[in-house]
Amino acid sequence: MQTVSSLADRLGMTPELAVEKLRYMLIEVEGAGAEISDDACDLLIEAADDPEAADRVRNAKLLEQEKVQKRTERLKEAAKKKAAAKKKADDAAETKKPVAKKKAGARGKEGEVEAEEEHVGDDSGHAIAE
Repeated sequence: MQTVSSLADRLGMTPELAVEKLRYMLIEVEGAGAEISDDACDLLIEAADDPEAADRVRNAKLLEQEKVQKRTERLKEAAKKKAAAKKKADDAAETKKPVAKKKAGARGKEGEVEAEEEHVGDDSGHAIAE
């Protein structure tokens, strides 16, 4: 790894200009004495040779950031929709549960009454035919 200033000296530019070009290309640099990655070195060399290269790199990174941002927004909206649908389903399920309990309770009482009618008889537990 090289420092920005050592690479700038080899390219015949000032370290401040090198830092400015790197930041223009959306590469994070602490300062002129900071070490930079091999990829950043290659990009700075390319930008020194071809002034339009910095614009191409910057535009490509901006497009990539925009894609990531749009994808994140889509995922957030999808999560909100999913949460809203789940809440709606939960609310609907809650409103149906009390109604279902009432029906089950009504059936249970009828069943008990029918069972009592069938087992009318003496205390011995034997049913008496009617």
